[in-house]
Amino acid sequence: MSRRLARLLPLAALALLLLAPAARAEPNVVVVMTDDQALSQMRALPKTRALIGGAGVKFERSYAAQPKCCPNRATFLTGQYPHNHGVRDNEPPNGGYQALDHSETLPVWLDRAGYRTAFIGKYMNGYNRVRDIPPGWDEWAGLINFGYYDFTLNDDGENVQYGSAPSDYQTDVLADRAADFIDRSAPAEEPFFLWVAPQAPHVAGVRSDIGEPDNPQGAPRHQGDFKGAIAPRGPNYDEKDVSDKPRYIRRQKRLSRQQKTKIDRHFRSTLESLGAVDDMVARLRNRLHARGELADTLFVFTSDNGYFFGNHRSFCCKDEIYEEAARVPLLVRGPGMPGGVVRNQLVSSVDLAPTILELTGATPGRVVDGRSLLVPARRPGAGAGRELLIETFNDRFFAVRSGKWKYARNQFTGEEQLFNVANDPHELRSLHGDRRYRDVELRLRQRLAQLKACAGASCR
Repeated sequence: MSRRLARLLPLAALALLLLAPAARAEPNVVVVMTDDQALSQMRALPKTRALIGGAGVKFERSYAAQPKCCPNRATFLTGQYPHNHGVRDNEPPNGGYQALDHSETLPVWLDRAGYRTAFIGKYMNGYNRVRDIPPGWDEWAGLINFGYYDFTLNDDGENVQYGSAPSDYQTDVLADRAADFIDRSAPAEEPFFLWVAPQAPHVAGVRSDIGEPDNPQGAPRHQGDFKGAIAPRGPNYDEKDVSDKPRYIRRQKRLSRQQKTKIDRHFRSTLESLGAVDDMVARLRNRLHARGELADTLFVFTSDNGYFFGNHRSFCCKDEIYEEAARVPLLVRGPGMPGGVVRNQLVSSVDLAPTILELTGATPGRVVDGRSLLVPARRPGAGAGRELLIETFNDRFFAVRSGKWKYARNQFTGEEQLFNVANDPHELRSLHGDRRYRDVELRLRQRLAQLKACAGASCR
């Protein structure tokens, strides 16, 4: 290379840089939220674990503010605990779609900030009775009725029915819509927010190939992928001694052989249904990469709540303070997030909206209760003293998660639970009433009372 050419090359590079379009400051946001997915079901999502968690942050101790579909989705939309946003159940009078004030939610705030917004999938319980398009969404494809086949979408105001052909498989239909939205939205000067919420692995109707109700249907290509799989047989599976547990658990009998068989069949079905979700996540990630938007996109994978598969003698339960119901997967990659790290700080679904708000610069129209995940993501020890609230309004237990401790109290019966989750991760022995832990119990009882009435900064 001549000296003259060597001198000209930096000038040419500078000229190209000046001519290139300016990088956008605000990132895109893509959120994939599954329905009723326990941590034990992450085994069905190897692509998601690698492409999102492996390239970003895996939050090991992430909790649902309320481990139930509608209340926790409302928490995602508001950044508030259920006692503040008012959605406390899946159905009226204390829950469902109509219990939330939709005029001030995350899509509204992002829309005001110049984002193009799209929702695809299951929104909130009770939406089928309303069927309007909530404020803030530029594009809308909301499920009116549930089913892995033979379902209906409100497609920007028009009801579109799908049948039973392989191409009508719900998760794949939603993936097609999401990929199309990315194709039309990227690259563009206007950033976008996309929330995709497949029904999987939630139960639905009668599974045709086995003739049994309440089992999710896997895509044809994934049926049989987990042949022989059984629900995890951890120490609290069909728990032998429940004398330390609340009255409603003590009344439950040990699982019968028939119940165990049903639980295992259900567990296999859920894993099969998640295969198409794994395909969806990989497809959306790869589409972002192909469009040159991956580095500028915050990609979040999570679930609205966990699920019991025989834990503490329970099956088909979620609205509980125990780990299997309250802990949820949370994988995050993108701007502001380190790559390939695991974080053990306590975080909550109440933190998702504040994280998105900090990265996008959008202004909330509510006082949010959570805090951004950016600091704990970047610094392993940050927020080590964080205390979280877990609410369950149906059985009336409220819990505070603090360090290695979890304390729960029933506001009506006065029943208590106290677990050292570090030493007893399966919550086999409640230490409530043990004089050796009286000071811990008293402190957490007082803190729980404060959190139950918290708002904004007092929640943090």
